Amino acid sequence: MLKLDENPLTSHPERLPLRVIGNGHTPRYHDDESGRVTLHGRESLRALENALGQDVSELRLRSNIAVEGLTAWEEQSWVGRKICVGAVEFDVAKPKTRCLATHANPTSGDRDLPILITLTQKLGQEHPSFAVAMVPSRGGGEIRVGDEVVID
Repeated sequence: MLKLDENPLTSHPERLPLRVIGNGHTPRYHDDESGRVTLHGRESLRALENALGQDVSELRLRSNIAVEGLTAWEEQSWVGRKICVGAVEFDVAKPKTRCLATHANPTSGDRDLPILITLTQKLGQEHPSFAVAMVPSRGGGEIRVGDEVVID
């Protein structure tokens, strides 16, 4: 990582050396400590693809939930609201600011797309956001492909 042109640790030498954490059994695939769930609309993905001029794999953006039937970036307007996805209720906390990991091809690992610059310079975002971060607000439950999304 230290040899990358876009090394996020250049200005943070106190974070080195990096260490792998976890017990090897419990999954920890969250971008922040609070374990927020991310959701994006597929039309937002299409808008990003149009700005880049090529297809973008949803795997690159690592959202937990993808929703069809929205207008591009509509999910960004849900911040501060409650939504239900299937049986699970969420508080929509904030837009999800993305990191340099989105530049990496999920198959090859090669940095091949300038996602952050595209979000800010071509799509006019102040911060490179894609998706919204949500926190489950009551109980738990299952979410299945095809579940309805209800906005409170």
